[in-house]
Amino acid sequence: MEHPATQFDVLNHAGFTLSYTAAVRKIKALGQERLLEIIGLTGTRAFMIIWDNLNIAFRVGEQRKASKDHFDNGTTATLIPLFDVDFGGLPLDLKPRCDSRKPIIDFDATDIFQPFSK
Repeated sequence: MEHPATQFDVLNHAGFTLSYTAAVRKIKALGQERLLEIIGLTGTRAFMIIWDNLNIAFRVGEQRKASKDHFDNGTTATLIPLFDVDFGGLPLDLKPRCDSRKPIIDFDATDIFQPFSK
């Protein structure tokens, strides 16, 4: 199995893309630019964050040493700026009420164990 860097180098040599090292460097720089933008935004306006856990099963038709079933998981988050909303401008009663709760079951061992009557 070829390493991704090899494929990048072939495409770079043909003039189709950056080298692997240059692509990684630019992606890291873009990530740093976005991080600075996010930090600046969170200090100046209200925002909300939506997150989700991702669980992805990868199955292969035939398992071999370099090709096995595996399970990847991670978390993704999206920051959404709230325009025309002041800090603390959203009252808590906007949050919908929780409709489901764990049931409170009030019983003890005497409710489960009932001796035989003669």
